[in-house]
Parts: sequence; structure tokens; C-alpha cells
Amino acid sequence: MQKNLPFAIFLILAFSLNSYSENPPINRFTIADLTFHSDLENQAFHCITTDSECDPFLAAMATDPNIEEEEFIRYKNDFYSFLDQLKTHRKFTRKNQKKISFIFDKIHDQYFKLYTDIPLFSEIFTEGNFNCLTASVLYAIAFDYYNIPYEVVIHPEHVYLLAYPEESSIVVETTNPLQGTDRIFTMREKEKIVQELVEMKMVSQQELAQKGTFRIFSEYYLSEESGDLGKAIGALYRNKAINHANEMDNKMAYESLKKSSVLYPSVINNAMILNFNAILLTQQQYKEEYTYQLLADLEKFLDTNINEEIIISVGIDFMNLAWEKNDISLSDSIYQWMDERFTNQHIKHEIRFAYHYNSALFLYAHSGGKGALDHLEKAYHLKPDDFNTKDMLFNHIVSDLYNNGRTMNWDEIYREILHYSQKYDAIMQNENFQALHQSVLLSRINAHYIDGKFEEAEKLREEFENMHPPGTAIEYNILRQIEQTYSRASLFYFRSGRKTSARKVVTSGLQYLPDSYELKIKMDALR
Repeated sequence: MQKNLPFAIFLILAFSLNSYSENPPINRFTIADLTFHSDLENQAFHCITTDSECDPFLAAMATDPNIEEEEFIRYKNDFYSFLDQLKTHRKFTRKNQKKISFIFDKIHDQYFKLYTDIPLFSEIFTEGNFNCLTASVLYAIAFDYYNIPYEVVIHPEHVYLLAYPEESSIVVETTNPLQGTDRIFTMREKEKIVQELVEMKMVSQQELAQKGTFRIFSEYYLSEESGDLGKAIGALYRNKAINHANEMDNKMAYESLKKSSVLYPSVINNAMILNFNAILLTQQQYKEEYTYQLLADLEKFLDTNINEEIIISVGIDFMNLAWEKNDISLSDSIYQWMDERFTNQHIKHEIRFAYHYNSALFLYAHSGGKGALDHLEKAYHLKPDDFNTKDMLFNHIVSDLYNNGRTMNWDEIYREILHYSQKYDAIMQNENFQALHQSVLLSRINAHYIDGKFEEAEKLREEFENMHPPGTAIEYNILRQIEQTYSRASLFYFRSGRKTSARKVVTSGLQYLPDSYELKIKMDALR
């Protein structure tokens, strides 16, 4: 079993890297799926996801797991005090372009010292480190405080702001302090660019009417995604994930990506989540509960190329690893972990069946069958038509009938068989059980003939012929038993002077075995 596990997970990885597609991007996780590293982060997420009035500075700063509440309060007070000071300056009251330039320069000079690739937002205050994303988030917080309209423009490799997007679209390019607010698109320029997109048939008139010039301009000309501060903070978590991955901490990378996806649903996030999920599944031990949360997370991608059968196969293989180690308690735990987390009914059904069926097998093999029947019955009720389950159930019935020291006559045995056939109605489809049913019924008939109870024997023979008429599939050894029983019955009738009944029995027997030499001899003698 174990050797198949990496291959199944490889399929997940292959899907995530080569076949993932999603349009539009879907937020597949909720706040209930997240694990928070601090109370500050917990507060921030509950605020953002409930559409409450939130402190954006808290949300950005809480991305750092090492920030203490005292530090957060100190940095926040420092920053907002600085913003209040700027409001008193005469340049703050100037026109939009100069006002944005003034705010830009002052914040840049006060807080930014060194551009680094992927810093935490908190590093702005602790070390002066920044990049385009963390700096853009800081400016966005400032613009929120000043009630300046803006939009965050997010590109996979770059982030910047558009201040007053409905008017002059002042580009706030945080990584270029010399030309940070020089790039401006007038409304006329926007209209001209969008009209060119329409003429090139890249944008339809219907789409233009629905979205408007500004939105079309942002989406098509800039070739970037327009968003808000929440999405930008989501991008901070994606940067955190990249940092964790660089440090070979794939678990933290994965958890950061889940947080990012809640705030910033994107195709990139979801593809990366699948990628890290597959990597982690190959690294996680089957004895760890977190492994089964990873497996359950895959359920959220069943509308993509992730297949239910892959998830089921991996889940069953994990349980098999425990059974191979003769650790039934671990297999119980693994099953419980999965059953609590899976929501897809088909996956739950298949995992439950595999657990109960294999637990029954294990207990029959290792503990003398103690507790096995409970699992076997549950497996049967989950899949009454499963061939292997019915076969195991038949073996249990035979063991119960013949190997438990009880002494029963054929009538008692047959009553037990009827009890089982009613309790497990699908068991009659099992060929072995059918043969057992036929054999015991024929033995009852034969016993009644021997005891001279012809009337009871005839009723049972009629029952047998109605349940198993000539022409139906009957095993060879049962046909031989039919030959012996009907031949003996004719002899009993003959000896009691009832030749007509004897011929009737032989005639019935010949319908089952038209080439039976023994029955033909009997018929010739009775003519």
C-alpha cells in the first residue's frame, strides 16, 4: 500500500501545477479553516471577514507573528501622530497632485530606509525595510485616514496605488521616490485608450456599458488587478508564504496562503495552495492529525481537476499504513480524523466503507474475530452489493452455524439461514450463500423423507422448486444432492406403495438433471 501513496499524491501535484484553471477565482476557505498565530491576528481577521469597521494598521501589522501588543500600539500611535502632523502643514491643503506628492515624500523620508525583496510590513517600523507591497499598504492606510480615494493595483510582481482614480489617477509608485507620483492619466486619455480597446474588439460595447471607462482602463490597459486594502493585506500573506517556502517551512507557507486566499481570492493563490498541499502530503506522517486536514482541504477544489477518487485513494492508503503496522487504534484515529473533516458525501461513504471492511478483515485475522461483526455489518449496510463484503459475511455465517459448538438439526440450521437472509437481504446474491441455502433445504427434505414425514417433505420440495426452479444456475455439487435426494424420495414412495408419487418425484428430478442415469433407471423401473 505504502508504495502507491507518493504516486497518488504526485497526481495531485501534477494537477495543481499543470491543469489548474479557475475563472473567476473562488475563495475556497473561510475564517473557520484558519489557525492564527496571535490574538492580534485573530482580531484582525474576524474584523475584516465580518465587514466591521476595522483598524487597517492592525490588520497589516498582525501579519507578523512576533509583534507584541505593546509594540503594535506604540508603532500605531507613532504613525497616526505623524499623519496628524502632516495635516497641519500648508502643503496638505493644495490640489490633489501636490497634496499626494507631499504625503508621499514625507512618509517615504520618515519610514523607508532600505528596499528589500520580501519584507514583513512590521519591518517598516522596526528596521525601515520595505518593498512595493508593504509601502503601498502603508500609503493606503494613510489615504484611508485622510479619506483620500484610492485603488490598489496588484500585479503578480508589482503593486502600486492610484490616488483619486475617478479623477486624475495619480500613480503612487512607492519604489521610485524620485518619480513616485508623476505618472498621471487624464480622463480624456483613459477614454481614448478604452475606445482603442473597443475598436480592437478586445472589449465589447456591452462590457464597456456594464463596467465603465475607469474599470475597463484598470483591467485592460494596466493589465493588473484592481483591489482594495484587504486584498493588499492578502498579498502580504502571500509574500509571507514565499518567505516561509524559502526557509523550507512548507507548513507555514501553506497556512499563510490559506489566509491570503480568504482576503485575496486569486488563481495564483489557489494554484499555490494545491502545490503546497501536495508537497506537504508527501512530507507529512500518516500518524499526524494535520495530514488529514490537508486531505480534507482538497475537497474544496473538487470543481477543478482534483478528483474524488484521488482523495479517497490517498485516505484509504493512509489507513492501510496503520493496518500494515498492526495498529488498529491508529487506523481508528485516522478514520475519525477524516470522517470529522470530510463533507463530500461520496468521499465520506467510501472512506467509511473501507474503514469498516478492512477493520473487519483485520480483526478476523488478528483477534479471533472479536468485534469484527460490528464492522462487517456496517460495511454491508454501506455497500450491500459489494462482492467481497458478502463473501466475508458468508464466511461469518458458516462459522456461526458450524464452528461454535452448537448441535442443531436441519430445521434449526435452516431457520438460522432464513434469519440471516432476512437480516442481510442482499446475501442471497452471494453464490456461496445460495448454495448453502439450497444444500440445507435439500438436507431437510431428505431428512423428512427418511423419517417418513412425506407431507412435510413435499411442502419443502415445493418450496425448493419455487425458489430454485429448473434452468437456474445451480452448482454441480447441489445438482448431485438433488439427484440423491429425489432418487431416495422416489424409493421411499415406491416402498410405501405410492408409485404415482414416486414417478412425480423422479419427473421433477429429471427436470433438473435430464441426463441423470440414476433417475432414468428409477423412471424405467416405475413404468
